[in-house]
Amino acid sequence: MIGADSHTPNSGGLAWSPSGWAGRLRRGHGGAWRGSAGSEPHRRATHRQARGWTSAKDVITHLLGVLTVKGGTNKIVEYFGPGASSISATGKGTNLQHGGGAGATTSLFHFDERMSSYLAATDRADIAKLAEQYREHLVSDPEVLADPKKYYDEIVEIDLSELEPMSPA
Repeated sequence: MIGADSHTPNSGGLAWSPSGWAGRLRRGHGGAWRGSAGSEPHRRATHRQARGWTSAKDVITHLLGVLTVKGGTNKIVEYFGPGASSISATGKGTNLQHGGGAGATTSLFHFDERMSSYLAATDRADIAKLAEQYREHLVSDPEVLADPKKYYDEIVEIDLSELEPMSPA
């Protein structure tokens, strides 16, 4: 999805692959849309279960500290692992909204039950049902999940059970 503003990345919280390039299109560059999808393999962050007061914003704050403002340049940050599915759909959107802070082309989460529940709770059960029908296409292939180091250039492991609540500086 190509969006018009900085809120476009939020759709990655619903397993889309968004990019906020439309502002460049509005400036009248003419011709076809072109953007850098980054290198093949993309960056990934893995998670486990969160504890206590730790929230989704603590995940992205930690990741920004690891990647810095240029560490995600021309990369796609893809979140996966058991902890990723513990983050609410709106929490996923928070993480993806700020992925650009690391220079990422875009960020995304795999489709999961939290997204499906969010869609149903916001009167979009028909979309949730359709996404459930095609779930296998909204997640990584099993062989990628089994051996991510073979497919991605960097894996940032974030153990949510050890992550402390943070305040962005």
